[in-house]
Amino acid sequence: MKKIVVLAIIFIVMVSCSDNTRRIDDSATALPIERLDQLVYHYNEIDSATRDCLTDSMSPGLDIYLRVAGINSDSIDVDSALTMLSGSQPVKVFTPDVDDRLHSIEDLEMSLGIALRRIQTVLPGIDVSHIYGVVSPYRQSVITADSVVFVALNLYLGRDYPGYSGFEDYFRQTRESVRIPYDVIEALVASRYPIDNDRAKTILSKMLYQGALVYAVMSSIPDADLSLALGVSGEDLKWLEGNESLIWDKLIQQGLLYSSSEIDASKLLMPSPATPAIHPEAPGRVGRYVGYAIVKSYVDKHKDVTLEQLLSSDYYGETKTLIDAGYVPAR
Repeated sequence: MKKIVVLAIIFIVMVSCSDNTRRIDDSATALPIERLDQLVYHYNEIDSATRDCLTDSMSPGLDIYLRVAGINSDSIDVDSALTMLSGSQPVKVFTPDVDDRLHSIEDLEMSLGIALRRIQTVLPGIDVSHIYGVVSPYRQSVITADSVVFVALNLYLGRDYPGYSGFEDYFRQTRESVRIPYDVIEALVASRYPIDNDRAKTILSKMLYQGALVYAVMSSIPDADLSLALGVSGEDLKWLEGNESLIWDKLIQQGLLYSSSEIDASKLLMPSPATPAIHPEAPGRVGRYVGYAIVKSYVDKHKDVTLEQLLSSDYYGETKTLIDAGYVPAR
């Protein structure tokens, strides 16, 4: 069986070598995830000629990947770096589990392809030439660099994966492979339209920016699930929807909307087990949820607004945006 896998890897590499400048076809439906993780895992079993072909075919992202893996390619040649990486603990431990739990990713690639085409229609500045599946020792699940995207597949093995037992529950619940298209699209949009920190001084402005990101994801993913776009569990989303007015009242009462506190902003927007400042039972990311609700209210009242405008600091950096949104929390 192992020999068959290696032969399959070699075939994939040789196909890749036929066109070293290969880019993702704009007319394609699926967005292929090139399995760099498998190639690295089997690197020491591949002959030298195929290794040379591999490094050439992977050149668009190989140097970046090595840096992500903590290897300085300036001080070590690529062949030695990949040989070392192939025998590294994360690669040896996670790759077999990735193969076992993510042995079929065609549906994910289809969702990714559709989502990318949709988002490029309204945000043509987003460019993707290659997307690589990798094993990463870090907790960042998606990394973008120019037109290259890396997806740490070892971070999408399911909340029940034994290797995540030491992580917090709120982190484990977002480790399902179905999240990959959501995380990739958000990473691409955020990379192309990063927040303007000079304009986004208040928590409200940060909420609006986060809400615009969620709206971008919801607009591009086929049959999008709001809980996945927000990065919360289905149970947490139910709590947020059922307590929207309570959250809004607390934000007003505590003067948080126009606060410039980075600590408070982080507590409201970043992944966390809870938001006790709002309510003892409030889950994390309540600010992200309300930000999306405001953005959606704005879009409902301004049908001609573009996604690019929503991602502009002229939108999320203006205090009048809240008034123009006519937002009324569900009660």
